[in-house]
Amino acid sequence: MTEALADQAAGLRRLLAPRVVRTLAVTGAASAAGHSAVAANLALALTARDLKVLLVDARGGPYGSARMLDAEPAQDLLEVMLDGSAGGAACVQRGDTLRVVRAQRTLAAAARLSEGQARRLADALADLSAAADAVIVDAAPLAVAPLAVADHVVLVTGDDAEAVTATYRFLKRMAAGFGPRRVCVVMNDVRSPARAQKIFGNLAATAARFLNLPLECMGQIPDDERQQQAMSQRRPLIELVPASPAAAALRRCAEALLALPARPGAPAPAFAGRLLEALRAAA
Repeated sequence: MTEALADQAAGLRRLLAPRVVRTLAVTGAASAAGHSAVAANLALALTARDLKVLLVDARGGPYGSARMLDAEPAQDLLEVMLDGSAGGAACVQRGDTLRVVRAQRTLAAAARLSEGQARRLADALADLSAAADAVIVDAAPLAVAPLAVADHVVLVTGDDAEAVTATYRFLKRMAAGFGPRRVCVVMNDVRSPARAQKIFGNLAATAARFLNLPLECMGQIPDDERQQQAMSQRRPLIELVPASPAAAALRRCAEALLALPARPGAPAPAFAGRLLEALRAAA
């Protein structure tokens, strides 16, 4: 086979291959875990790999991922849906491949919506995510419903005793809410890698034994005082200080995410529907 024919064959295989879309829910057991910063940085790290990303900020407020990216839509998706406006009004385009949606009120009010309103909301979210290669939900702390329907769960925690205790309590809620499934853990603000590795090992062994929840360490992010500077400037760390050890660790977390198995096809409409159903069922 000539080189030209080989290139054509490879292109045809890519064209016919099933599209892969990753859905990811990022949360923490405490507000101070820093999971929204991790979500924002993961989103940008994935766009740097030429992936189209939809980031759903379901946390909102000053510590939500949309605010950290300086890409906060003027309206929540719920407000747009109730007004009858297009879903794009709750969306901000950041660069060529990242879209950010505000959905804090959306997820909080899902259980109170009528069937018709819930269906329109799911359709709006599905439309927004239809072209995405990855959908990241920046979930509120301790939120369980988004975790139950995403392909992958990322739980961000610190390496101190209080954070680990809160994380285990949350893992118990997760196990009761949707049974055994793999949970990716990111250790944040790590001062001693060896200590953090030991803490994760103990946490993983306890979760496997008593909760039947397999934990996988997705990465360690070293403590970096410039993270606060990044938050105050509304810039993610991997943009503000791309050469920092913490930024490098965040990029490695994104690479670890891409190495996880993904479901073929384009599940954006199905994911949006499952998310709204889970929120309504949890009420």
